[in-house]
Amino acid sequence: MRNSFIKELEPEILSNDSIYFLTGDLGFGVLDKMKEKLQDRFVNVGVAEQLMTGMAAGLALNQKKVFTYSIANFPTFRAAEQIRNDVCYHNLDVKIVSVGAGLAYGTHGYTHYGLEDISLMRSFKNIEVICPADKYEAIAAAKYCIENDGPTYIRLGKNNEPLLHENEVSLKKGKFIPFHEPSDYMIISTGSIGYNAFLAAKTLREEGVSVGFISSPFIKPIDLDYLKSLSNITKTLFIVEEHHEEGGFGSAVLEAISNSSLNLKVKRLFISKNIEQIGSQSYMLRHMGLDAEGIIKYFKSNIKNEF
Repeated sequence: MRNSFIKELEPEILSNDSIYFLTGDLGFGVLDKMKEKLQDRFVNVGVAEQLMTGMAAGLALNQKKVFTYSIANFPTFRAAEQIRNDVCYHNLDVKIVSVGAGLAYGTHGYTHYGLEDISLMRSFKNIEVICPADKYEAIAAAKYCIENDGPTYIRLGKNNEPLLHENEVSLKKGKFIPFHEPSDYMIISTGSIGYNAFLAAKTLREEGVSVGFISSPFIKPIDLDYLKSLSNITKTLFIVEEHHEEGGFGSAVLEAISNSSLNLKVKRLFISKNIEQIGSQSYMLRHMGLDAEGIIKYFKSNIKNEF
């Protein structure tokens, strides 16, 4: 996913002298071509994410479009004050790209997990939050960032995520990408865990369950129009995310439902805070019941009186 995002950015950045790319000592191999070609417009700031974000804000104040890039938790939590005060408050054209969303750096342990970042980033003024599910959504996110101004947080995976889409897609601001028509039950997810949710929905449909799947590349803004279309049709909306319970994608959906008084029941599956293991992303998700089998089990346990 990250490679596809960078590959899509490269020709756009090379052809536009007003675009800068800053990295926090990350991306060796992935960013080598860009570093060579951009020269002065590519800066490895080092392990100094606060400085990186401040530099990005300064460049953006001088009519530049700036991308910052690092592992999920570092360009967000470490630079929270600079994002809040320098970038978002002034509504600057800075794109904060994080790599290794959720448990992608599973073997590195909790310090490298991105499990609270959505909660933090979507709380800031003016910012949009995008979480692609596969390389095609990542490519579309890169195009969206080039074409649109303003603060944006892009949350990328890094582990050769399986494809959800067969071909390229386009992102429309704040819109879901539904794979099926509204059904009795809908499973919705954001980010690379979407493939597990998609497989779960596929298996359930093959068993005769009236269930559909939705991918949500946008977390902020949220697709309120589509949620309204589910109201009074869908019995239960199942939200699956690779994030802690508080403040994440599920919270964004619940806020939208509550603010609009929609008649829509919600169940949520998320990352438990009781993380005592380390291992690959797939191992960690399986252990926490967030692989396809775990999602199916959760789904059936919550509709057993209806199934």
